[in-house]
Amino acid sequence: MPKTIDQPFSKEKQYCFRLLKIRSRSIKELEERLRQRRVSLEAIKNVVTYLGDLGLLDDVKFAHDWMNWRIANGYGKHRIIAELKQKGILDTIIAETIDETLVGYDEERVARDLAQKRIKRYKDLEKAVLQRRIYGFLLRKGFSQNIALRIVHTYDDK
Repeated sequence: MPKTIDQPFSKEKQYCFRLLKIRSRSIKELEERLRQRRVSLEAIKNVVTYLGDLGLLDDVKFAHDWMNWRIANGYGKHRIIAELKQKGILDTIIAETIDETLVGYDEERVARDLAQKRIKRYKDLEKAVLQRRIYGFLLRKGFSQNIALRIVHTYDDK
C-alpha cells in the first residue's frame, strides 16, 4: 500500500474512531489522548474538526449522555458536575444540561434508596460507625452534605 501525505492524519483518525467506538468522548478528552501520542497540534486540530463535522464530537450531546448515564447509576449532581468539568465541558453547557436532565429527578430519594441498599452490609455495626460509613458513601457518590446528613440522621435510633 503506497504511503500518502495524509497517512498520519488517517492513522490518528483510526485511533480516534477506536476510542469513540468504546464510548463517546469530549473534545478535551480526545485532544488529550492525541497529545499523549505526541501528535502535532495541527493534526489534532484537523482530526477534531473532521470528527466534529461528522457529528462524532459534540460536547453538548456528550454532556447529556454522560449525565443520563451517571444518574442511571446512582450518582449525585455534585460528582457529575465535577466529572463534566474534568472532561472539559464548559460551565454554560453543564448548566443547560442540568436544567434539561434533572427535571423530575429527586436527588434525596435516590440517595435514600442507595443508603437503604448499603445499610444491609452494615447491619452488625454500631450506630456511630454505621452513620459515618453511610455519610462517606453518599459523599463519594456525589450527593451534597445536606442530603447525606439528613439521611444519616434518619438512622439515629437504629
